[in-house]
Amino acid sequence: MPPCVPQHEVWDAGGAFVARLDLAWPELRVAVEYDGDHHRDRTQHSRDLARHNRLRALGWTVLQVDAQLFDRPAELVRQLTTLLVRARVRRLP
Repeated sequence: MPPCVPQHEVWDAGGAFVARLDLAWPELRVAVEYDGDHHRDRTQHSRDLARHNRLRALGWTVLQVDAQLFDRPAELVRQLTTLLVRARVRRLP
């Protein structure tokens, strides 16, 4: 697995801040976001949806994870590896 960038900031073409990603592979536009309990709050959930939609519009793929997925590290690695491989294939000439 290639090295990741923690707390990677994403800005749009106009220079507006979009997100600070927990873990990112900027060259592949793949990110992992940990969603703790506070992300279940209705207002926070709505903000998360808007942020993830903006990221997708910029070409990012975001894997959202929670504590249950962290308890299954093999599954987490499998899902992340799949996303990274797909992102690499998309970049091929």
